Amino acid sequence: MKVLTITTLAVITTFSGMAMAEDAKLCDNETFSMVVAEVENAPTDRKEEAIGELQMAKEKADAGDLEACALHLENASKAAAVE
Repeated sequence: MKVLTITTLAVITTFSGMAMAEDAKLCDNETFSMVVAEVENAPTDRKEEAIGELQMAKEKADAGDLEACALHLENASKAAAVE
C-alpha cells in the first residue's frame, strides 16, 4: 500500500511539473522572435516596459542565466499584451 501511494505521488508530481513546463517560455531564438513580434505589435503605451524586459532577457541570455532570461521573456510578453 505504501509503495502504491509513493508511486502515485511520484506520477502526480511528474505530470504537474510537465504541465507547468508547457506554459513556461523558453530562452531560445524562436521564443525571442515571437516575443519581439508581440512587442512590435503592442500599443505604444506598453512598449517601453516590454522593451525593457526584452533587454533584460537578452542580458541574462548573454550571461548564461536561461531561467532568468525566460522569466524576462514572459514579463515582456505580458507587458506587451493588451488587457
